[in-house]
Amino acid sequence: MFLYFRGSVLTLLGLAIARTAIRYSADQWISRHEPDHPVGNGIGWLGRHSLAIYLVHQPVLLSLILPLTNWLGQP
Repeated sequence: MFLYFRGSVLTLLGLAIARTAIRYSADQWISRHEPDHPVGNGIGWLGRHSLAIYLVHQPVLLSLILPLTNWLGQP
């Protein structure tokens, strides 16, 4: 019960912080300070495409792990 309450409090706190940041134009400040370093650009690209990376790596990992468990024997 406590874990659900704590999770909902954190969610509401995050929403309040986001609304406050948007009210004070923090999103425009962030967009003006785009990274211009290759490492920053790479991290930004990974963040923008994280769902696609997650969806692609799951079947790849399963296609490697399932035959391996069958070959080694299940516990």
